[in-house]
Amino acid sequence: MHDEYDAPPIAPTPAPAPGRTFPWRTGNLVAAGLVLFLAGVAAQTFRQPAAAAASYTGPRYALLLYEPPQSPDREPEQDIRELRDWLSSLRQQGHYVSAEHLAMGALEVERDTTWIAWLPGQSYGPPMLSGLLIISAADEKEITAIAHSSPHVRNGGRVIVRPVEEIQ
Repeated sequence: MHDEYDAPPIAPTPAPAPGRTFPWRTGNLVAAGLVLFLAGVAAQTFRQPAAAAASYTGPRYALLLYEPPQSPDREPEQDIRELRDWLSSLRQQGHYVSAEHLAMGALEVERDTTWIAWLPGQSYGPPMLSGLLIISAADEKEITAIAHSSPHVRNGGRVIVRPVEEIQ
């Protein structure tokens, strides 16, 4: 017997018969596990790396790369590979780096007209802008040293350095 403060006894759950399973429960657990696994894979696939620019608050500079005169002994792929390695070393030193290579050809757009300013293979006219880099540096002295160390300058190219101001 029990008094009013004691809970009534709970009947034990009967054990399944030997060899008998609950396939609906096992199936649901497998399906739920598969869904969670696929959700994790999808989340990892579409995850974007953290933006370095968001955490960097120091001065940044634009390096405008102008094409050097073409040398018959230099391959464009070699120049790109050297630039990639140089940019990687800057990132390893803790600099923020964003880099864009500009494709061949250019259009000049004015208020009332648009015309072809430069075609691939054109050998006359001023050197064309071929790349744009945004690099962090403590001051103008450091960014000047960084620009001088670039493979673009070493290979005869010209770099114009301009401070970057964020538009708010």
